[in-house]
Amino acid sequence: MKKILLAGMLLAGIEAFAQDDSTGAPLTVSGYLEAYYTYDLGRPSNHNRPSFIYSHNRHNEVNLNLGLVKAAYERRNVRANLALAAGTYI
Repeated sequence: MKKILLAGMLLAGIEAFAQDDSTGAPLTVSGYLEAYYTYDLGRPSNHNRPSFIYSHNRHNEVNLNLGLVKAAYERRNVRANLALAAGTYI
């Protein structure tokens, strides 16, 4: 029991500091892309699969599930994030 109390007291005294990245650029741009390809062995003539499958109902096509572009601005007392997302809607 004494070891647990001692370990708890030691952990309570540890302070965590975030990294200060003051030399980096204030604006960063990042992105994410997720695409999928669907093929139905039944080969429907109108390229539509049964609609019970959520948004994956196009046959023999590549579709964009999620595309995201994010711009982040960070200075000492100012932070801002702007993200634009798009995807295939069927």
